[in-house]
Amino acid sequence: MSLDIVLLAAVAENGVIGRDNALPWRLKSDMQHFRASTMGKPVVMGRKTFQSIGKPLKGRTTIVVSRDPRFAAPEILVAPNLTAALEAARGDALRRNCGAVVIAGGGDIYMQAMPLATARSTNSSAPGSSGASVRIRISPSAAATKMYWPVDLGT
Repeated sequence: MSLDIVLLAAVAENGVIGRDNALPWRLKSDMQHFRASTMGKPVVMGRKTFQSIGKPLKGRTTIVVSRDPRFAAPEILVAPNLTAALEAARGDALRRNCGAVVIAGGGDIYMQAMPLATARSTNSSAPGSSGASVRIRISPSAAATKMYWPVDLGT
């Protein structure tokens, strides 16, 4: 079974994806898009992204990447790196008979996953946000099956 690795991000008009380990806005349409896009799929995210959400995602397997070997939380899988997280996600996707693994951030995880991504999904009607700590510039590569997103983690 072919397995897509989907980078899912809410991106403001000016490329902002986060500020102070959280979304700089809260739009119902973005939350609905995220839920619909991830339901029934394994979702890989970094520790800070997970902590900003504050709980496991219902109806999805939440896989958290953390370099901290002591990090743990109920009802999630913890992986020491993206490679291990994707191995766990692949097994989960096969068990669920779904064709995708979703990468849900943050910036470091997006950067590591970009060369592996087979699809991307962005959503947001948010205007530009000031004071951002994480920005992303989206420009698909010429490769037909992979999308490459250059990321600028500057302020």
